Amino acid sequence: MFEELWSIAIPFSTRMKELEYEVKRDIRKTMSDFENIQGELESLLLTCKKDLTIFSSNKILCYLLNKGRFLYYLPTILQKEASIKILMENVDEYLIRQIASVNTSAQVKSIQIGYTNKIAEINEMVMIFDSKHVLHVNYDPNNKLVATYSNEEHKVLIQELMFEKYWNEVKSLDIMNKN
Repeated sequence: MFEELWSIAIPFSTRMKELEYEVKRDIRKTMSDFENIQGELESLLLTCKKDLTIFSSNKILCYLLNKGRFLYYLPTILQKEASIKILMENVDEYLIRQIASVNTSAQVKSIQIGYTNKIAEINEMVMIFDSKHVLHVNYDPNNKLVATYSNEEHKVLIQELMFEKYWNEVKSLDIMNKN
């Protein structure tokens, strides 16, 4: 019984981050150092329980997949039976292969992917975690990554509505193209 409980236990550091995010309301912070961005992203990925939605440019998503440990956390989120949806600006074979490798190893759910070339080229990434936190990543004028974290309800809700709008359009176009 101990082994079974131990296997589903949450590490103390992760639980502390969960409590930290829950206690502090209406926070907004900006990070420009990649290590800080990576640390915040990892903390949010570790605490994600229900759903993760990503609306991203291919350039930023590829950068995070190559430079950080972003891909490492996706199977863990899927094991929690959470939903992961990724909407990218265009089809990218490298990204498809990376996500397909996660999907083949997933035992419960798989990552849902959508592509849209119907909007102008985007140079940002928006990640929504459990409808509670949003991380907005983009490039500054000096071509360095900058991230803004917020848990303000209205900011999260606006980003969710935008994502759902584009997600539904992409899925509708897929259905129309198949008919």
